[in-house]
Amino acid sequence: QQYWEQELFKRMITAKNKELEGGVSVSEEDILRYYEHHRDVFFVSKTLEEVRPQIQEFLVKEKQREEILRWLEGLKMKTRIIVDSQALGI
Repeated sequence: QQYWEQELFKRMITAKNKELEGGVSVSEEDILRYYEHHRDVFFVSKTLEEVRPQIQEFLVKEKQREEILRWLEGLKMKTRIIVDSQALGI
């Protein structure tokens, strides 16, 4: 692929990320479930209140990543796009 194609695609992904920034949220139930599932590995001797911000940030970023991947799949179905995930850092 040409440099300009990669650059254009990076800009599209950046714009989509900005679009998703305020629109993705996680529930208290999601945070609690993640904490309970990972408490013994990542949060030894930490309370939920201590790690809530980190869990929330992680889960929001994960949902954003999933939305981007769904969006990319939709684009692929509509047109012929070759995505170099490694070059894009996703």
